[in-house]
Amino acid sequence: MLKGEEFDKVFQSFQTLYFRFGATFPTEEPHNLSNLIYCLDSISAFREYLVKQINVHTLYENTLTPKLISSHPKEKYATFSYMLENITHKASVSFGDDIGEKLRYPQWKGKEILRGKANSIILSNSEEVHKLSTSYELDDSQISNLIAKAIDLHFEKEEKLFKKGIKALCLFFIPHIDDFRGENPKIKTTFEKLYIQKRNQILAKSNLSEEYKSYLAKDFNDKNELCVAEGYFSGDKGTKDDKEAEGVKLILEEKEKLLSIKIPLKFIFSVWALQEGWDNPNIFTLVKLASSTTSTSRHQQIGRGLRLAVNQEGKRITHHYCNENDNLFYDINALDVLISGEEGLFIEELQKEIEDTSFTFNGQTIQLEALEKIIKNKFKAMQFIIKLKEMGAVDSDECSDKIACTKPIFPILQENENVFLQIFDKETFDAIFNFFKPSSNKHKQTNDANRKKLTAGIRKELAKEFSTLWKSINQKAQIIYKDIQTKELVDNISKTFNSLSILEETTTLISKTYNSQTSKIKNTKEEVLSTKLYTDKSLLMNNFIEFAKSEKLPLNFLLQVYQALDKNKFFTNPKQSFQELKTIIKDEIHSSIIQSISYDFIQTQVSSEDLLYDLQGNPKGNILCEKLGRYINKEHKPPENYLYENVVYDSQIELTAITQDPKQINNLTIQVYAKLPKFSIPTPYKNYEPDFAYLINTQDNQKIFLVCETKGYESERDIPPTEQKKIDYAKKFFEKLQEYLNKKENKNVKIYFKTRINKQNLTNLLQNITTQGENK
Repeated sequence: MLKGEEFDKVFQSFQTLYFRFGATFPTEEPHNLSNLIYCLDSISAFREYLVKQINVHTLYENTLTPKLISSHPKEKYATFSYMLENITHKASVSFGDDIGEKLRYPQWKGKEILRGKANSIILSNSEEVHKLSTSYELDDSQISNLIAKAIDLHFEKEEKLFKKGIKALCLFFIPHIDDFRGENPKIKTTFEKLYIQKRNQILAKSNLSEEYKSYLAKDFNDKNELCVAEGYFSGDKGTKDDKEAEGVKLILEEKEKLLSIKIPLKFIFSVWALQEGWDNPNIFTLVKLASSTTSTSRHQQIGRGLRLAVNQEGKRITHHYCNENDNLFYDINALDVLISGEEGLFIEELQKEIEDTSFTFNGQTIQLEALEKIIKNKFKAMQFIIKLKEMGAVDSDECSDKIACTKPIFPILQENENVFLQIFDKETFDAIFNFFKPSSNKHKQTNDANRKKLTAGIRKELAKEFSTLWKSINQKAQIIYKDIQTKELVDNISKTFNSLSILEETTTLISKTYNSQTSKIKNTKEEVLSTKLYTDKSLLMNNFIEFAKSEKLPLNFLLQVYQALDKNKFFTNPKQSFQELKTIIKDEIHSSIIQSISYDFIQTQVSSEDLLYDLQGNPKGNILCEKLGRYINKEHKPPENYLYENVVYDSQIELTAITQDPKQINNLTIQVYAKLPKFSIPTPYKNYEPDFAYLINTQDNQKIFLVCETKGYESERDIPPTEQKKIDYAKKFFEKLQEYLNKKENKNVKIYFKTRINKQNLTNLLQNITTQGENK
């Protein structure tokens, strides 16, 4: 609406201030987004754990020819995408070059580009190659292969999710309605044949649970008809077929019922993205059997399955629900997208769309437009990029015209603040600083599932030595509370809460006037229209019960708190009251029961999920780099006593620790040290994840285990209160772990926990360590 010329003429005459809210905005001047106040874009939504991770699987056909992306006759070159070992690549070919050799395509071996037009090129064998189109038609073999792979992906996840009380759904986009509903529905027929074949293979497994077998038994109805698949197409709302009508109603109107494991329907077929706004949180596999008309439609299709999953109790599988465990969260919340190789640069275009519509730094590339909005000066934005390039932190990407980050930007800003303050004022620098502040979410938003993930080799001899340390700390732990002075705690909580001033929940009308000459807004009137009071006591009690569940607090304890609280505050403003109570309880628990907290330990059994050791306890050959960090440093070879053969890290302080920590410190020898994968400590303030572990030998051959957390602060005083509280609990964890090991295992094993601040020297860190068995 804001782009209409007639509307614009009238609207500008108002000389007023206006706000725009929405998911998409025009990009051209003067209608583009400006004066951004708040943005929850694709990248920030992923960072905040609000959407699924995307894994794109591309089905490669050996007969697939390279795709012409762009032709540049004046410059005498053309750009292609091509497949090599099932991976999509991009390359530019100059006129006169051997195009077959450059694109690794034997059929064009010895051929070259003679001439080109804007949308095509002519090869030396007279073959004309046209520019990649968004339109294609898959043959029966390609469709059959895609369906078979989709069913495989579905079954890979279904039983695992079923055990967690989550029903897995799969969504297919097909070329024509007749392929599913016609007299010869070839896609439906192919699907049913392949599904039954795979289902029989699954049922033949000896380790299949009885509950899952019973679930699969519902795949057929009383008439022995397969009833796992249904479709929705335009015009279906008026369908007269009872079975079709029931399926359409289930898909469109009965979303909660569709999510039930009691309902056999789990494969949905559609020509388009169903009706506007339709999606389902439990779509875990999305399959494209047809081309898209535009790039926008591709992204809309993927959006059908990005919401977080829901279990049988109707609870959303959020990051909080998974106890802030990233690996557990993404083991569930991942969307597998299956496409044909005909889609060309699908992944690159998807990533570009995410970046182009986002104002959040993704950690890998810098978008100049977003940076200019932060700095508000194009010249200074370029100055900033040039300075980063001088520091070796960025490089340009010729294929995509992006500024690629070769080093973490945030620590460079920390260490060179004075340098950048010569370019920017303090306010602008702070804005840049916050823009590049790293996210705690270390996972990639979009993965190329065909591309082999980078791994770091594990040095097996060191891993054998490291095994004792790993087994010692890799314990399942549960928080327990002993000898809590409950009355004192309840009194402190109620006293603090009852002294609060809780404002009434009101609806207020605020009138403002915008002065176009001064560009300032002034309040002219503020009027309270209504005040809301809550009087339902049973609702209050129900809210307390839900509060106990969500915050994982003992109900008996919370009921004691409830008896001592001023209930009127909850009737005045329940939302504010519960938020205040949550903060007070956490603060009082930390200060009052830190001495009473303890941990119960259960020896972790070696499993196939162990990242370092196999089922027999032998060291694995390698570990995925993404389990260790976001960045890979190829300039440094790790020291001989470092567990991994590659330097993988998340921050500058970690890079320094990996590459510069000495092997010998006074009378202590660091035999092995390693960045810890997938190791977290439960605390009331989310899980805590130490970074490094050191196996240290003393002169008298005693072993000391040091677990260390690296912090990018100048001093301990700079550590935020919540982080400091987690550190306090971590100290308690290792204290109790030492007691547990003393009772169960070798009393000579000593475990220490330390926090390493910024560039703190390891020598200074270890100077107070003794072999007296006391954790510091």
